[in-house]
Amino acid sequence: MTLRRDRARCILAVVLAFAAAAAAGTPSWPSVPLPPDSAGERVTRHMKNNGLDMRASKFGTTHSLDQVVAFYRDKWPGTHVVNKLGNKTIVGHAEDGFYVTVTLEEKGGGTEGSIGTMVMPKEKVEYEMGGGFDKPADTEVFNDIRYLDGPGETRTLGMSNALSPFQNYEYYRQRLHGQGWKLQQGKKCVMPSRTCVALYERGKEKIAMTMNRDASKMTQIVVTID
Repeated sequence: MTLRRDRARCILAVVLAFAAAAAAGTPSWPSVPLPPDSAGERVTRHMKNNGLDMRASKFGTTHSLDQVVAFYRDKWPGTHVVNKLGNKTIVGHAEDGFYVTVTLEEKGGGTEGSIGTMVMPKEKVEYEMGGGFDKPADTEVFNDIRYLDGPGETRTLGMSNALSPFQNYEYYRQRLHGQGWKLQQGKKCVMPSRTCVALYERGKEKIAMTMNRDASKMTQIVVTID
């Protein structure tokens, strides 16, 4: 429940920032500044994050987390919000029809950051999270990301339910077999397993799945579809 409340707080902060910003037109993507002494790289130039167009990149710097937060505070005075989500610090900023999130984490005496730049919708976006992919009953889909700038589309789903990793493993083994997918057997998944991994292939298509039982007795499922 704590994880869901934290997600809700983070989503609420983004929604409030959306409401406060003027989303007039769709100008060119903004350039997001990097802190001093940073090394950065592009993750994707075009993705769909839960139905919204987005770009992503990441960086690392020798500066402390507090110094990086202060850097963005100086760059975006009065037009930013700062939120904590677990051990991560998230800086949000609305600009010319876009919303920028900089997610920061302390690493090895410095700071690692990931930058997401999202087009703010002018109207409500109708999008079915996890649409087209089978799910056990009472499964929450909290992430549905499509990467669109490669030779083919890659989709990543983040899901959670109260079934054990073994029960999820068996559910997908039966469902995907009926759809023509072949299980490439790795480490066998058994009833006591806290983590199960499965790789399926159908021609050139692949599905990789990781099912992990967490401390709250929920199973977190990450699915990558190529």
